[in-house]
Amino acid sequence: MTHASNNSIFNPSISSWSLRRQIMAAVVALSLASLALVAVTSSSGRAGADWSQTFEGTVDSSGEHWATHVLDVPAGTLELQLAWSGEADLNMFLKNPAGTGIARATSDTDNPERLTFDLVKPGQYRLGVKALKGATSYVLIATVVVPQPEPTDSPTPDPEPSATDGPSPEPDPTKEPDPQPSDEPTKPTDPTDEEMLRSWAPVHEHPPATMTLSEAVATAKAHDLITAGPKTYAPYTEAMRQANPRLRILVYLNGTFAQETQGSAYPDSWYSRDNSGSKIRSSGFGNFLMRPEANGWVDNRVATCRDLIQKSGYDGCMLDMLGIAPLGAGYGTGLPINPATGQVWTRAAWLGATGALAAQVKSATGRYTLGNGLGSGNRYFATDGPTRVLLNGIDAGIAESWLRTAHQSVTSYPTESKWRQAVDALRDAGSRDRDLVVMVKLWANGTEAQKDAWHEYALASFLLGTDGRAMFSASYGSSTNLAAEHSWWSKSVGLPEGQYYKSGSLYRRDFAKAVVLVNPTSSPQAVSVSTQLRSLTGETTTNNIPAYGARILLR
Repeated sequence: MTHASNNSIFNPSISSWSLRRQIMAAVVALSLASLALVAVTSSSGRAGADWSQTFEGTVDSSGEHWATHVLDVPAGTLELQLAWSGEADLNMFLKNPAGTGIARATSDTDNPERLTFDLVKPGQYRLGVKALKGATSYVLIATVVVPQPEPTDSPTPDPEPSATDGPSPEPDPTKEPDPQPSDEPTKPTDPTDEEMLRSWAPVHEHPPATMTLSEAVATAKAHDLITAGPKTYAPYTEAMRQANPRLRILVYLNGTFAQETQGSAYPDSWYSRDNSGSKIRSSGFGNFLMRPEANGWVDNRVATCRDLIQKSGYDGCMLDMLGIAPLGAGYGTGLPINPATGQVWTRAAWLGATGALAAQVKSATGRYTLGNGLGSGNRYFATDGPTRVLLNGIDAGIAESWLRTAHQSVTSYPTESKWRQAVDALRDAGSRDRDLVVMVKLWANGTEAQKDAWHEYALASFLLGTDGRAMFSASYGSSTNLAAEHSWWSKSVGLPEGQYYKSGSLYRRDFAKAVVLVNPTSSPQAVSVSTQLRSLTGETTTNNIPAYGARILLR
């Protein structure tokens, strides 16, 4: 769907259409010449270019940064060339008919990007083009060479088919660490029709007293990410992964606090001190704040993470308490002093230290690492210490107060500017190949209808920003079963038809199977929608979006 009146807001002009056509024509010619020079041959050396197709498109790292092309191809050797104009940086990702990523071309310097892969089976493969930097037009040329039998005097038996779809791609060096650790089984993260609305279960917050196999498998089927204590799911990890191959189970580990009984368990130099030289304890739990930059403490977190993974059989670690909470007055018995300056830690310096600790855990273990400390969208982009830096060295981050705090009134909503920062945080993390994991806690007093309205508002806001990597969770109370799946989270919205855009006071994003509308203002907004659309509860939609309201309308 094209929205010409709004494109200037979210999609900066690349060039005139005629110039783009000239550029693309030149790139096609160059790419075709290059292909001709490389004599299209199969891996066995037999000639035979049996299928070819050319695709054109545009991508923009600050807007519609992802494009997908379907390749309906025969078995054989697939050769891909992706060429573009200007200073942009594009990558391509190949997925087999089952939706599993099987190869990628992600050079920082090559233009065109090239990829060769032996396809054992024919079918509809998907090729994703992603803009990491800049906005540009591109041309993608795909050819398949089907091996032909050599003429012989006697029949030659057919070769045995390969046991796999092809070799695993080598990990890609980037400026930020690869979010897919090399010693962890690859799990697809690129968007597909089924996974744009993904949920997670923060079971570590309210651990169940007991856990059965059937409960564990049900949780695995409902969510793509689970955080829990090491014993909660340890007996059932294999069954859970069979139920959901995309699943990651992460073991909980506090990144910056030692337990209330560990006030003398570690060397004195590892503990944070206030301006009187006293150890600092959290007001709520009595835990001891540690020095995130102390080498001994960092090494301890690495070793503890390794040990917990080994004992639990989980996929990685969730590091809690990486954010700026300990710098707030009243959170602890005092404010931590930075030994390097003799002053209270600044937000930027603290986040630099906790982010480096988390990055070391990720680097040393080679496992998926999730950090809690992003806070809200406002904190994510803050000028005095943005929490987005925590994502530099890890795979994913939790925004625990993404749109609201747990006990904030259910009739209170963020301003439009703060709301938009929360939505744009999703886009920013996705553009960096990081998973933003959001929480919406509706723990204040309120009616079910009030909490449902906030829930839909948050879920619609999430859909405006996600690129298929982010994950969502909402709970109505501190004792909520956090492993349960809400019926709204299993709705299929299809792939997005573009980024979100603003029309009047409403924000909108169109999906193949849904239309998402959010009104982050204090006034109701009229909207004209098709009577064929249905709400999340299956009702015919109305033509009014209330103040601080939202609608997810299913086609």
